[in-house]
Amino acid sequence: MTTRQLVLPPEYNLLTNPGFELKSRPPASFSGAVPCLDGWNLYTNVGAITLNWIDSTIGTPGKSAQVVNTGAAGGQNAFYCRLDCSLPGGSPVVRGKLVTFAATLKASVAGLCILEVWYQSGAFASTPVNVGTGEVRLFCSGVVPTNATLVQPGIRFNTVSGTVEVNDATLVLGDLPAAYVPLDPADDRERCERQYERHGMGWGLLCQTYAANGNDFGVWHNFATTKGGVPTVTKAGTWTVYQNGQPRAEFVTVGGYMLRATATATSQVFFYGTDFTTQYISAEWQA
Repeated sequence: MTTRQLVLPPEYNLLTNPGFELKSRPPASFSGAVPCLDGWNLYTNVGAITLNWIDSTIGTPGKSAQVVNTGAAGGQNAFYCRLDCSLPGGSPVVRGKLVTFAATLKASVAGLCILEVWYQSGAFASTPVNVGTGEVRLFCSGVVPTNATLVQPGIRFNTVSGTVEVNDATLVLGDLPAAYVPLDPADDRERCERQYERHGMGWGLLCQTYAANGNDFGVWHNFATTKGGVPTVTKAGTWTVYQNGQPRAEFVTVGGYMLRATATATSQVFFYGTDFTTQYISAEWQA
């Protein structure tokens, strides 16, 4: 499907990580979906769906999302972005308004997938299935229901198995699709960090002080950017400690959290992580 495309400043694109350039989230599960690329998720209903982060062969040079679907009859597997409802364009802002979702695709099988935009009660916009196996830009438009509490544009797979490369996604207000214009890398990162970030300092010391037995001690950590709501903060791994218990995250706000531990002796005390890949703090907020 092709038509005239608007050329808009990149900030008019309401999606997080629309060029698929960022991947900092580990594959942890929530609400029946699996986070993959920053701001995007995989949903499995029947069969299986997996994602590869690849060098782009379509659209803007850089990275693409390659989604592999193993379908079955009645399958509704999907790859979607959940809008940050506190950003301009989040569902409270776009309720009752016309939006247009577009993306560049290349599928291995004709009829493999469609573009759709969902809210909590189903889809309100969709395209026909992809016709061939070449590069194509599809789009769909629809009015966001006035009772929408979330808006999720993405790719839904039909009942066949295959692979699709996805790049250059846009979601804008109005009835015309927008040409993809990359966000400034700092703006791209900030949108992602409103939803997810990790803290860890490898061999760097996180907290050292003197404390009485049974007393708490700690250090405040600011998030890289203010979250859209109070996030879930999780400590991963067993950290190195001295004369105190394992640290824990407390007093979590949209701006940061306190990392605290309890002294087990009246002594110098400290805690730190030795491996950023397994010992870290993660903060995740979902719109």
